[in-house]
Amino acid sequence: STFSIALAALLFSGPLSAGLPLAVIAALIGSFIVAAGAALFSRIRGNLPHVQDIGAAVLAPAMAGGIAVMDAPLPVKIATALVIVAASTLFTGALIWATGMLRLGRIMRYFPHTVLSGFLAGTGWLLAISGISLAAGLSMADVFAPEKWQGAALWPLIAAIAVAVCLWVLLRFWNHPSVLIIVLGSAT
Repeated sequence: STFSIALAALLFSGPLSAGLPLAVIAALIGSFIVAAGAALFSRIRGNLPHVQDIGAAVLAPAMAGGIAVMDAPLPVKIATALVIVAASTLFTGALIWATGMLRLGRIMRYFPHTVLSGFLAGTGWLLAISGISLAAGLSMADVFAPEKWQGAALWPLIAAIAVAVCLWVLLRFWNHPSVLIIVLGSAT
């Protein structure tokens, strides 16, 4: 799905961009496995599973920082990033499965609302900064460096904001999926 490709682009941006084709393939295969697993084993009819962005938003800056300090050739950095994504995915899946099997979902009501709100707000902030860095072609660390926002780096961000505003305005008047396809198709 395109959402999986967008998350792969988020995780493999900047110095890891050479590994983006491999990450896209892995993301699409992972999406297929999740969808097939839900179709075959879920007791809920019409279940529509998809890739979650919360983990990617938290993992992207941590992975970028860890990979940046590695003293290794680029293929080793890309392989390490793929292993980090795979290991975190498997660990998260095992943890969620164990939580469901042990019927521990009711523990969530003991988490304070402010903690959950703070986590979601932090995730939103990371997604926004990641989107800005992808649109501007900068690393996440460079987003906060004023000297990087000179001339050419600013135009892709302005174009992305213009497309977002155009989508927002048009979808308020014409709530139809073709609006998204037309706007994104004309923007490319």
